[in-house]
Amino acid sequence: MDANLRQRETKAADPTVKAFLAELRDGVRATDTLFVDAAGMLCWETARSPNLIAVRERVAAATRIAVSTGDTSYDGMISAVEACGGVRCAAARVVDPTGVFLGLLCCLWDDEPEWETLIINRQALALHARLLGHFLKTASRLAIVEDEAARRERFVAALTHDLRNPLAAVLAGLRLLERKPDRWTDFVPQMRQSVGRMNRLIDGAFDLVDLQLTGVASAGGNDDGLDETGASSADVYRTDSVSTEQIGNLRVRTPESLTLVLREVVEEFRSAQPEVIVTTDFSLLAPVYCDSDRVAQLLASLLSSGRALALAEQTIAVTAVSGPQGFILDVLATPAAEVFDISSHIRDPFGGGSRSDRSLDLGLYVAAIIARLHGGEIAAVREGEATRLVFRIETNTGVGC
Repeated sequence: MDANLRQRETKAADPTVKAFLAELRDGVRATDTLFVDAAGMLCWETARSPNLIAVRERVAAATRIAVSTGDTSYDGMISAVEACGGVRCAAARVVDPTGVFLGLLCCLWDDEPEWETLIINRQALALHARLLGHFLKTASRLAIVEDEAARRERFVAALTHDLRNPLAAVLAGLRLLERKPDRWTDFVPQMRQSVGRMNRLIDGAFDLVDLQLTGVASAGGNDDGLDETGASSADVYRTDSVSTEQIGNLRVRTPESLTLVLREVVEEFRSAQPEVIVTTDFSLLAPVYCDSDRVAQLLASLLSSGRALALAEQTIAVTAVSGPQGFILDVLATPAAEVFDISSHIRDPFGGGSRSDRSLDLGLYVAAIIARLHGGEIAAVREGEATRLVFRIETNTGVGC
């Protein structure tokens, strides 16, 4: 069996399945027991007898051929597999309670067993195959339940994080109204904008949760998410397979309309974080092909991440530029802690840590997903005592851009 397949076996072998096979081996006094998983074509073995290496490889190869050709019927498959090992091999199909083929369970012997012993062992093997089918079906259902629970956790965490700034802006507006009710015309429009953004965040939160971090992290790049120079690898956050429908409202935005959206987010952040000095420099000279609500969400996430990096009284500079080469949005936080590896923050954004750590991780997580949806990238650049968080779309590909 080749090295790549052996490596996959080592990573994927289920300890419960291995224990099950060990019990089977002892019960029928086999030299080896082997399970070939039809879904992942992974093999679990309980022993590695040198005398049976060739037999094991032929059995696994025959099973893979049968699955790839669709010939997993009992007679054809069992005959083909047992022919690989002769009388030293006995096999049984593993199916779930609905009859779906899950794999093949085999017993191998160094020495030829007696005929009566082989008959009894075949009956025991068939019983174990039924038990294994029920176990794998139950494990599959449990995995689905755990995945749904993880999705709910991501939904609550991401939505709570995104709602923090607009909710704080509304509360700040209410406090100002209590002190200066005659200036309601100054505060109510901002509060109305924040409430509208909260409503849009709730409407779009389900889409974000469905696009999980593993998809972001596995889209490309190396294991640690860094290229050879140490910068965040663009491939980690890029995708060519996400359709525009998944984004929701991807279209050409004029410089004026996108600037207005970005200013609303900045004003909301200022209301929520009055102790932070925020400056802006918006130089949008070309249309941008994007989802403006998602870009607003991304900027809010970068602002929250920049705030989470604060080391002392902080200033944040927001810059947005668009032109023939694309669109760049960056947040420069001064002073701020350094972000050494963005991928380490987004790999487990729902873990423990301090409140600021969770805010940083969730902010970068949401920003990374939105960057991926736009075929862009995010990066962290250290500049003296400051940290710059950058979102970049290399080219505008929309109609009219």
